[in-house]
Amino acid sequence: MSEKKIELSVVYSFRNEEENIPTLIERTRKALETAVSEFEIIFVNDDSTDESLKLLKQFSDEDSRIRVLNMSRRFGPTECLMAGLKYSSGQAVVFLDSDLQDPPELIPELVGEWHKGADVVHTVRRQRDGETRARTALTSLAYRFINICSDINLPVDAGDFKLLSRRAVEHVLTMKESRPYIRGLIAWVGLHQTVVEYVRHGRYGGTPHFRFYGTSALFQLLNGLTSNSALPIYLMLIFGGLLFVISMALGIAALILTSGPVGGMSTYTFLALFLSMWGTILLALGALGFYISRIDQNVRNRPNYIVKDTIGLDKI
Repeated sequence: MSEKKIELSVVYSFRNEEENIPTLIERTRKALETAVSEFEIIFVNDDSTDESLKLLKQFSDEDSRIRVLNMSRRFGPTECLMAGLKYSSGQAVVFLDSDLQDPPELIPELVGEWHKGADVVHTVRRQRDGETRARTALTSLAYRFINICSDINLPVDAGDFKLLSRRAVEHVLTMKESRPYIRGLIAWVGLHQTVVEYVRHGRYGGTPHFRFYGTSALFQLLNGLTSNSALPIYLMLIFGGLLFVISMALGIAALILTSGPVGGMSTYTFLALFLSMWGTILLALGALGFYISRIDQNVRNRPNYIVKDTIGLDKI
């Protein structure tokens, strides 16, 4: 590693991005060379199966500022990001997606905000090119829903493209949560936080590895909710109480207005009441189960990731 003090580290978490890596490195180096004196670019390889690692080895041989972390298996983008933060040595760290939807050319503007005193610089997407209106609307709705439910204020429409000062990085790394929700952790840290707006582009090359309508998106939503709020449990308690009162009132009304315990009550009304009761119970159990699962994961105290080896970095 260079003996010079590194001003900025840039962290890319990736899996199977061989089509994007050459252009990504070229654009990132060009942006950084105009913004800071010394920098490093850390690629965290989430067990890629294509030629990504081979390409990065070649680039690292030519430029020692390009470094690689290889995970022992596929852990996921958040765990890779946490590893990148731990291994970074810059006075500030920028992390962003490796598919070039987030433009590296915006990094100098983030650095400018950091030089003005910001510890955290969020990027907020004022426009999302290459995405359907339905996806854009649902994403925006999910951000707002998590923010409303959260105990802390989370920037709306701010994804995983941020700058953190070294002080903010160290605070984030002290949190040993299993399955961390990185956006919530960064907001929870506090300090001086600011926002830069930008236009998010469509994917440069290759195929997406995150299915918006799949289980990964649902997990991210639930993880964001349960990481920063107990509101789902409170809502289930309130809704359960209301349902109990309503069911008691309906039962009393049925006794008064009919000749028998259920008497002339419509079968459909009874069935709807029965299903709503059990649906509410299952929903409440699901919410509790998700919290219990988080407790179980943290009690196990397993590491969130394991680094197999590194290229251009001293520590493992």
